Amino acid sequence: MATTPTNKMKLKEFYQARNEDQEIKREYRNLKSCSIYYLRERWSRVHRVGNPYGTDKIGLITDIIRAEYGDKKVDRAFNIK
Repeated sequence: MATTPTNKMKLKEFYQARNEDQEIKREYRNLKSCSIYYLRERWSRVHRVGNPYGTDKIGLITDIIRAEYGDKKVDRAFNIK
């Protein structure tokens, strides 16, 4: 089967999406090892309005990653429907 330009584009998009999924997961693991103080500080830079002190560590990490990559990409990376 010969690869047509559309097939090549689909393969390229697939590999880019897979690499982005791995990047999101790597970012999640890195943020998980950070201190809560650092996460609150970073959350405050991303979200100008709000109070990060009522949120736990996982909530802060999720908010940071979703703000950086977007909801759809994070859902795809972690297989969330």
